[in-house]
Amino acid sequence: MKTKIIKVTVMFLLISVDVSAQLDHYQTTLNGKVEQIIEKSGETFPNVDVLSYNRDGFLVKKEHYKSKDIHKDSLDYSKSYKYKFDSKNRVNLITTGNYDIEIKYRLKHYIMGSGWSAEKYTYNHKQYKTHQSIELGMANEYYKWNKTKTQLLELNFVVNQKECKKYEDETETKIDWDNYKYIYKYNEKELMILEEYKTKVDTIFDLVFVSDSFGNIITEYVFNHTESMSYVIRFEYDTNDNLIKKLTSYFDGTTDVVTYDYEYDSQNNWTKKKRFIDGNLEDIDVRIISYFQNKKRRFKKSKI
Repeated sequence: MKTKIIKVTVMFLLISVDVSAQLDHYQTTLNGKVEQIIEKSGETFPNVDVLSYNRDGFLVKKEHYKSKDIHKDSLDYSKSYKYKFDSKNRVNLITTGNYDIEIKYRLKHYIMGSGWSAEKYTYNHKQYKTHQSIELGMANEYYKWNKTKTQLLELNFVVNQKECKKYEDETETKIDWDNYKYIYKYNEKELMILEEYKTKVDTIFDLVFVSDSFGNIITEYVFNHTESMSYVIRFEYDTNDNLIKKLTSYFDGTTDVVTYDYEYDSQNNWTKKKRFIDGNLEDIDVRIISYFQNKKRRFKKSKI
């Protein structure tokens, strides 16, 4: 009987990285008192999201349309959200439909979800893990954080050869996975400025961070394969902390450049975002943002 070969690329997506349940997904992060945001994506995947907020900045309704514009026939779903607060005025329960999301607060993280689906998050809203067994135990992910547990510095994907061999024998398949490592660096605003992806290198899991005489964290790599898929991504931001350039340099010497151009409103929130790949316009995203108006105070006329 012929042996099947399973070649799997397991890619880690930083929450940036995007996680569907973190607390800041239920609050506006824009400037000003936002009442509603209508987000229209580009031509590649056309859809519209309508997000409505209360005066405290909490999301109260979300509508998703699978079209370029808002039409009843293209409405994919509509969700409403209600909130409860603890004695410290922190959200401890979010209700949407018949589903409750509980939030429990700890010293350096909070736990969000319910039952088996609960996840840990840092207080700057990044999913927090130190180890995770995945792919039926045939691989492990190890996470390294900074001292304050606010920035993910490193992720190692390590193949469990013993479990892979067991699976191969039972299913007559061949697991063709490689160990890999991600390295992340940030600026003083905690914005990611560098992502390194390293694979097919010597003793990839044994590499550790080393502090040099200036206190900088450094590490060294020795490549073992000329066909390595390793790459480095560098990120640049504008004065509003929005991404304006993403430069990817691959191990074979090739590069990809993605740039962004923004238009802003009076609150310094972007209303139009253009994405260029190697200088060519690829997509345009549009946001229509409306704000709460300040309530006018009414003064009673004093009687003379």
